[in-house]
Amino acid sequence: MKDLLILKFNAQSKSTVEGYIGYFMVKRNGEIKYKVLQYPLSFSSLVKLDLNEPFRIFQKNLNDLIIKVTRNSPEIKSMNSNLNRYISRKIVKEPSFGMKLISAHKMKEDMLIKDFIKDFFEDWVSDLNLKVSSEELYYSELSKQFSKYSTPEDITSMLSRTDLNDLSEAYPIVDPIHGRPVSSFDIGTRIYFTVLKFSNEEDKKKIIEAFPNSFNESGENVKPLIGVIISKELANASRDFILIKIECEGVLFKSVVYSGVNIMWESVPVPKAKDEEEFTTAFSKEEKEKLNELLKEKEKIKFSDILIAMFLVVGIVLAIVVGIYFLFWK
Repeated sequence: MKDLLILKFNAQSKSTVEGYIGYFMVKRNGEIKYKVLQYPLSFSSLVKLDLNEPFRIFQKNLNDLIIKVTRNSPEIKSMNSNLNRYISRKIVKEPSFGMKLISAHKMKEDMLIKDFIKDFFEDWVSDLNLKVSSEELYYSELSKQFSKYSTPEDITSMLSRTDLNDLSEAYPIVDPIHGRPVSSFDIGTRIYFTVLKFSNEEDKKKIIEAFPNSFNESGENVKPLIGVIISKELANASRDFILIKIECEGVLFKSVVYSGVNIMWESVPVPKAKDEEEFTTAFSKEEKEKLNELLKEKEKIKFSDILIAMFLVVGIVLAIVVGIYFLFWK
């Protein structure tokens, strides 16, 4: 698996007139970040999010949708506040939830992923009709999505400024779970980043020679690099974007970063991105045993449900027979 597993989902309760849309973002160690919207089905015309869109687009559209749906409805806002409290408590109560999702995803058990999510929400809503789409991302890939989809053209155009035009382009590594805003990084602070574009072959050669394992065969930066912030300034009057310059191995990089994005900071170990083929190896014995236990557990639950249903049917039939006996033969 890559650094992050993102499960985007859309659900509808079979027993109520409510829908749910959101995502679980799971780190390799099972840590989870989430965002979910519960809405009346009368709002369905507003909920047109595509689960197959890149995560950053889906996340942004979901944030906008939550604001739109809850802004003028105290009732829906209160309902979602209660839902968020439920999810937070459930994650604390079930710390293995994230690892269950990862294990099921590794084994390509899509139905098991759905079962885990349904079980997770069982005490809040039952009988969910669920659609799920998964997306795996390295931190560098997530950061490139933020660079591409979070910065308006009028802001990126300033990177063509005379004093910036010859610099290579980068973007800090985004860490949605433990990161900090770029405004909290001072000049002289070390920062993780990924290369978006080299301005010349000389800079490219220098960085690749210094960090050969951080680039794939196509010359794409796949592992985080670390540099030092040497300059920082507001990129617009509203303070929404900050322009920084980063120095790494004598090469200067430029970047415009949205102030609301959480950036990985130095005390967090640099994530070890690996080549895709390394993740196609067989599962360890422990992983297989763990998932088999989960599958057996689900089967036991299903079997017990069948037994209960059979006993209920037998009981009802016996009750009818006894009733008929006393009514017509007594």
